[in-house]
Amino acid sequence: MCIGGVVYACPLGHFQDLNGQTDCNGKICNPGYYCTTGATSATPGPSFECGSVKYYCPNDGTSFGKYTVGTNHYTTCGTTVNPEQDLLSCPETRRSAQLSCSSIAGEYTCPGDGKRYRWIETTTCTSVPITIPENTPAHSIDGTSVVQFTGYNGMNVDYQFGAGVAASSLTLCQKYLWDNMNHAAFQADGSISLKAGTSLNHENPFGCTSITVDVNAVPIDPAHTFVSQTCSLTLVVGDVNDRPVWTNWFFDTEVQEDEPPKTILGTQRLQVNDPESDQITYAIVSVTPNSANDWFEIGSCDGKLRVKAGASITYSPGGGVITLQIKATDSGGLEALYDATGASRTSAMIQVTVLNRAEPPVVTGPASFKIDENIVGCDVRKIVVLMLLLLLLWLLWLMLFHVVDVLIPPPVAVVDVVSCC
Repeated sequence: MCIGGVVYACPLGHFQDLNGQTDCNGKICNPGYYCTTGATSATPGPSFECGSVKYYCPNDGTSFGKYTVGTNHYTTCGTTVNPEQDLLSCPETRRSAQLSCSSIAGEYTCPGDGKRYRWIETTTCTSVPITIPENTPAHSIDGTSVVQFTGYNGMNVDYQFGAGVAASSLTLCQKYLWDNMNHAAFQADGSISLKAGTSLNHENPFGCTSITVDVNAVPIDPAHTFVSQTCSLTLVVGDVNDRPVWTNWFFDTEVQEDEPPKTILGTQRLQVNDPESDQITYAIVSVTPNSANDWFEIGSCDGKLRVKAGASITYSPGGGVITLQIKATDSGGLEALYDATGASRTSAMIQVTVLNRAEPPVVTGPASFKIDENIVGCDVRKIVVLMLLLLLLWLLWLMLFHVVDVLIPPPVAVVDVVSCC
């Protein structure tokens, strides 16, 4: 400003942007600037900034100096209370006020450098859902990519699953996850690790496929009661195709020889349980003996045994039992390898017994035969009657010729015994 032809500096905290002015009234620099001689605007540039985070310059109409932050205080940008926003509202070189740490001592410490520090700082908190693939024992996800807390000045901290909620108060799904996790690994560094030999199941009985849980950290030293901010994580149980499991893997049945094609044999059928309810395909992989290889078929989707089209089932004495081995495959291409008891079972078995069907005798061509005399089986009654007739003729002959005293033998009669039979 110019007074009586002499140039004078504007009062502290003020600027003058016009020549020939006799005062700098109403021209106050913006908060955060330390305006001394030569300031020509409300924001006169870096050389006029307050200097560092340890200092603050109010320029509030009554205070225009550069002040050092007080004990247990931190500097801010005027009305800004949240220091996490400082880089967005003003740089550390343009602080304009100070605030006390007393009311926030449970979360922050103010060591006198102009800043406030969280006792436990959240350095990582992912918002991306974390996938834990099912059926993967001891699966582990490094905590550095999930959630990270850092204690002030090297203070050691414990991570808390559920943000301090007692295990008994966790939700059903949170408890399902926590019960399968390696607690020590999580508490140490936030790693999501399953226990050795333990895996998650997408088809778990609780329906827990997406689990949201809050996490925070506290000092290991029980003398401190500081608590970090809460990080909310979402964990997803990845769905992987599960193998089907045999629930009915054996039955035996019978079949009549020459049974019509497509006849269902017996009342039982093979069955598997598929966790994803996939379509199951059954297929015969072997038949013993090989002679029965084309006699049967298994319903590809219902597990029922049928007589194969065009098959001619033949009974053979001593033929024994026919054994069929069958495999089951889900729509994802996985075969059933175990039964419901957990025992290894790569295929199911059906045993079939062929029954003889009763049939009448069949004459296959002309036939002749001869029965000689004295063969057991001729009709004795006819022979007796014939002999009596011969005796009667002989007596009549005696009477006709008055032969009384001398017996004259009758004529010999030749009998073809064959003709009586």
